[in-house]
Amino acid sequence: MSIADSGWFRGVLLALLGLAAIWDFRTRRVPPAVSVPLLALGAGRCLAEGNVPAVLALSLALWNVRRGEPWTHGALALAGLGLSAATGRASFAVPVLLVLAVYRMWRSGWIGGGDGKLMMAVGMIHPEPGAVLALAGGWFLWGLVWLVIRYRRAALTAAALSAAGQLRPSGTLDEAGVPGAAGIALGYAIFLIGSAL
Repeated sequence: MSIADSGWFRGVLLALLGLAAIWDFRTRRVPPAVSVPLLALGAGRCLAEGNVPAVLALSLALWNVRRGEPWTHGALALAGLGLSAATGRASFAVPVLLVLAVYRMWRSGWIGGGDGKLMMAVGMIHPEPGAVLALAGGWFLWGLVWLVIRYRRAALTAAALSAAGQLRPSGTLDEAGVPGAAGIALGYAIFLIGSAL
């Protein structure tokens, strides 16, 4: 059992995510004082397991390396999947695929940089399919709740919001921002509840 699987660590991580959510809600920024140490911890866990493709994917994402992107991302994804198949452990594929997916979401304007870093960090700390599904589900559910809160009577489609002049034509939420750290905290809480049952 690793430190990340202990009850006290999970409680501390949930508290940190809650604090990041409050800060994000007030400022629309995730504090680096939370995301950077969690990223380092996640990268350390991956390195301790020998998951070099996950750490390389994280490095490329953090430095926004675009040169040869389709090839390098494809090679890293295949390496993670290959290690996962060879060892029979999903913990080799999950962090690589999560980092690459979150990076693509950030590049497309679907997720903010700080929110993406939090999601990558927690997914690397808990490289389990259930944890990643809970994080994604909490983030998505919170996004829908935020749309309802923010745009009360408008339809929940980007086209309707754009036509109402509340969103840019691209349909992204860059102008107002979505405090996505709350969704990540919600997803982590869901993961903790699910793993306790």
